[in-house]
Amino acid sequence: MTEKSERTISFEVKEHIGIVATYSSGWSKELNLIAWNGAAPKYDIRDWDETHTHMSKGVTLFEGEMQTLMDIYVQAKNRRIFEEAKKQREARAREIEEGRKAYAQRKAALDRAIAARDESLNAGESLNKSVTEGGLEGANESAPEGADECVSEGAGEVAEEPDNAAWVADAEDCPEGSATCSGSDPACQDGDEF
Repeated sequence: MTEKSERTISFEVKEHIGIVATYSSGWSKELNLIAWNGAAPKYDIRDWDETHTHMSKGVTLFEGEMQTLMDIYVQAKNRRIFEEAKKQREARAREIEEGRKAYAQRKAALDRAIAARDESLNAGESLNKSVTEGGLEGANESAPEGADECVSEGAGEVAEEPDNAAWVADAEDCPEGSATCSGSDPACQDGDEF
């Protein structure tokens, strides 16, 4: 049977650096600078009771190790910050691009609507102009032969709709069979001759 030799461990807290976490039991995880068994002080991370007489197992680090740990932590933190910022920039760039596309689509639709409106207005103006300027001359072209003398100012009119554009003359002023009745005249039927 072997006997366990009990070693006395001595420590001296050279500097209390900070509390990492506090527990409901009253213990806390701390970062301290501690000299163990009279050796050079090391950074020490472990749980302590309120009176610093009892402790848990922990980690001790020399100055260089602590610096390496800090560098690793800072690099990891910076990398996470950078990656999060990159994700936010990419999301913002996507939002901007989607906004640009939506704007371009709305603008294109608006441009098409304006073009259609302008085309409609131009077509209306052309029709009005041809009816106003061409007036009865256009009606003469569709009149039967020998009926030219029937179309005179006040003697006929052109219907407003292009489908019904036909000359109409007063039957009393025209030779028989030379004037065609207008569909808008309730007294006669389309195509009836006077």
